[in-house]
Amino acid sequence: MRRICIYIALMICSIALMAQEMPENLWQADSPAQGGCEYVANEVIVKFKATSPVQIQRHQTTRRFVSASVNEVDRVLDSLGIMAVDDLMPLTGAQVSNQQMRVRGQQLKPDQNLSKLCNIVFDTAKIPTVDEAIIMLERLPEVEYAEPNYIVRIMATQSEDTVYNHNDLNTYPHEPLYSHQQHAIKAINLPWLWEQPKSRKRPVIAILDTGVDIEHPDLKDNIWKNEAEVNGVGGRDDDENGFFDDIHGYDFVNSTGVIGDRNGHGTHCAGIAAAVGNNGIGITGANPDALIMPIQVMDRTGQGTLSNIIKGIDYANANGADILSMSIGGNCYSAAEEEALLKAFYNGMFLVAAAGNEAADIYAPDDICIRKHCFPAAFKFVLGVMATDDKGNKAGFSNYDDDGPYYSEYDPAGPAFFGDYYNYDIAAPGSNIMSTFLGGAYTTMSGTSMSTPLVAGALSRLLQCRTFYSQESCQGVLIQTRDTNSFHNIDLKAAMQMDEFDVNPVLVVSHYHIVDTLDGGNGDGMINPGETLEIYPTVQCLYGIAKDITVHIHHGLNVDTTTLDIIKREAHVGYSLVPGAS
Repeated sequence: MRRICIYIALMICSIALMAQEMPENLWQADSPAQGGCEYVANEVIVKFKATSPVQIQRHQTTRRFVSASVNEVDRVLDSLGIMAVDDLMPLTGAQVSNQQMRVRGQQLKPDQNLSKLCNIVFDTAKIPTVDEAIIMLERLPEVEYAEPNYIVRIMATQSEDTVYNHNDLNTYPHEPLYSHQQHAIKAINLPWLWEQPKSRKRPVIAILDTGVDIEHPDLKDNIWKNEAEVNGVGGRDDDENGFFDDIHGYDFVNSTGVIGDRNGHGTHCAGIAAAVGNNGIGITGANPDALIMPIQVMDRTGQGTLSNIIKGIDYANANGADILSMSIGGNCYSAAEEEALLKAFYNGMFLVAAAGNEAADIYAPDDICIRKHCFPAAFKFVLGVMATDDKGNKAGFSNYDDDGPYYSEYDPAGPAFFGDYYNYDIAAPGSNIMSTFLGGAYTTMSGTSMSTPLVAGALSRLLQCRTFYSQESCQGVLIQTRDTNSFHNIDLKAAMQMDEFDVNPVLVVSHYHIVDTLDGGNGDGMINPGETLEIYPTVQCLYGIAKDITVHIHHGLNVDTTTLDIIKREAHVGYSLVPGAS
């Protein structure tokens, strides 16, 4: 490791190296339920410590909650008027990876044991508010954290009133809507990728959404099958995973293996990702060779709860999904959502999510507000997808990230572990996208919801055609197919041809050490007015091979420059770094 010394007398500063050094968290919640966020009024997500003696016991027949096996926990739950305790990750919660992974130059939180992550339903006649319930639960030594069960929504609107009926399209030649309606496919160079040889099995794309019309003529041949249940006995849990007759996925809203869609959003997203190709009807999906795993976590109004989303993540992870497509989101950080997604990421799953449709900048230094972020897209290990219009410009509705795709300097995460430096990564068409709809029909919709399955499908095809050193390396290639200083679509031809070790090098200052024993320094290792400091940054290479490195230092945002004297503005390193080295 090479240490670089830069002298500076300062109030506060930041270091620049194709990205800025990251400040301390700026946001802190006034109460457990984050301001401005909607949540279920009588539910709390709670994580009991994996090492605690808590063991949830239920009645053998009714499955109603009986005891947590710890007297003090039972006393608190009784005072809450407990109505139900629901396991959120029964399939993969106890599986813990020992890997240590880094993304965007930052070490990810280690994989956690989530076997005791639960959703608790309480009686508001006894405890009227979620805040009060959270405070009571977090006082228990057996509880690691508790948080609201946040409301999450889909990220699209229907663009037109016109809905094309499948029967009206049968007289057209192959894929009648492709040439005139599917501008998005061509905009990211997917037809070129389709022509490349495939060397891997059909990938599975899990669609976390409002469900899928699995009988749609342009989807039914690409719907995933749970072979153990297909060949099993109806009304029985043949694969013993706790879900009866989950032949094609599961509906966590209605607790059934019967898959449908009463909204249309999920069906539309499924078609964008993997509608059947060369069948002479409708459209072609981004990857016609992919399989669609329908997981319903949103209701007919396009609204869902975080607890159901976590169950859906668990299901997709346990059943071998390669890519998780999430055209859903909310503005509030959740530790439970982050940990559930991290578990899927550690298991090798690629995570793709919609950046949101508020036309908001994720980087908002003058507006300290958590609502500028759309989760889960903002998590640094999730590919956050922004939307472009049919001319390749930023769609007017799309959230965006104007300080680059690697991380955002502004970090109001508050309760986030290790400080999450949030970002959106890539852009893809999301305006007036034609795709499958309910009852065998087709319609156009707009939103980052549409950009997300397009990326998920394209990524699944890319992974069929080439291998990558790591998930992070693959993400780096996708990111670098667009000009990171502008709002351009990803390019799948470029992604296929790009050497993952020969991309434009991207460096970050992963951390730095401060020495304050010079003039005016008090030796406490902190930045204080009047001190002269030495700063030793650690530089890490994310992608490519970096050569002849120089580190620069400049004033931070909104800093009064008259209070800061930079003695030495840059240090030339001269060394080379390969990906992952520092």
